[in-house]
Amino acid sequence: MSPPTTLPTTTRRRFLTAAAVLPVVGAAPFVLDGFVGPDGSDTETTGEQELRITSNNGRYQAWADPLPEGASIYAPGPRRQSTITVRDQLTGAGRTLTLDRNLEPEAFSPDGATLFAIDHRPAMAPEIYRVSTIDVAAGVVTDTLGPRKLALIEEMRGEGREQVWSPAGDQLYTLYIRQWHDHARHTDSSHDEVHFTDAFVHVLDVANDWALCVELPEGIGLGPAGSTAIMVDETGTTITVVDHALGARIDVTRLADEGAYEVGELTRFG
Repeated sequence: MSPPTTLPTTTRRRFLTAAAVLPVVGAAPFVLDGFVGPDGSDTETTGEQELRITSNNGRYQAWADPLPEGASIYAPGPRRQSTITVRDQLTGAGRTLTLDRNLEPEAFSPDGATLFAIDHRPAMAPEIYRVSTIDVAAGVVTDTLGPRKLALIEEMRGEGREQVWSPAGDQLYTLYIRQWHDHARHTDSSHDEVHFTDAFVHVLDVANDWALCVELPEGIGLGPAGSTAIMVDETGTTITVVDHALGARIDVTRLADEGAYEVGELTRFG
């Protein structure tokens, strides 16, 4: 077994965010240390794989091959296949999947039967990504549908800045900053003038297997990395995005109608 290595910064941040906001009844926050790898090792790496994500309750883990130096889960580089090991910490059962996709684990369904992954396309020359659904038992990858079980037309580019779970643990909210996008416009002669498109909150419902993007007003997220944040209130109905560089915040309300969200007005502060 190769010696333990440090997880990529982006991956480590995602674990810590999940641990800090996990108020699910009956579940305890998890930490990175102390997990047992697929080969029984008590480290953050096992063989040639690294721990990528852990389920909300700490039971299920997804391990994947190390990323190349300088790569991230949002820009992993070319990869024809992805090898992901899923392990049940309670029973010790494990399953290794080799899939003909360029995938990065994102989240588990509550029962661990489904693994959601960032699906980079095309695999050998990634330009866009979507969230795909992996049936762990069958080893089958399908496109994640929208809340009405209709095909999504959204293709994402950009950087996932921060993630937070709903209090019930049924939805994962990721604040994405699209620093480049299909709709970005350049002048004919140069790339000096770029009109960035909006930031958005990606909603992934891990309990009901659907996803959507909630668009945010133009201008959010154009500041330096670390200047934005996302949080959710204890009722799980209000998602707040704060942009310190812009000096503003905005609330997104989760409505009773499943898959419906209302974006409020931009509020200045300071």
